[in-house]
Parts: sequence; structure tokens; C-alpha cells
Amino acid sequence: WVPPGFANGFLALTDNLIISYKVTNYWNPLTEQTILYNDTDLQIPWLINNPIVSEKDKQGCPFKSAILL
Repeated sequence: WVPPGFANGFLALTDNLIISYKVTNYWNPLTEQTILYNDTDLQIPWLINNPIVSEKDKQGCPFKSAILL
């Protein structure tokens, strides 16, 4: 469950991972935004060296620049 207004992210430690989660509405690409996964302000200890990161996630905006929905 990801409450409205919350960000979420995932770190897969195995291949062929499937993630399912419940949301409150249909996906709307106009309200989607990507926060930079390694933003130093978030201080997330990813505990992995050389992660495989999608281009979309590499191009995310800093947390401080994210639009609050």
C-alpha cells in the first residue's frame, strides 16, 4: 500500500522480481514524477555497489524540487 502523496522505491536483490502494490486510483502519466534515487538529502543507505539503474531513475529530480501532490 502506497498512500496518496507518498513516494516509493524498490531495490531488487534478485533477478526476475515481481512487485505488486495497491494504489487509490488509475495511473496518470501527467502526475507522475521521479525523484533521484540517490539524492543525498534522502540519505538512503542502499547497501549495494554499482546498482543497475534505469535511465528514467537516473534522470530523476532532487527531492527538494519534487512537486507535492
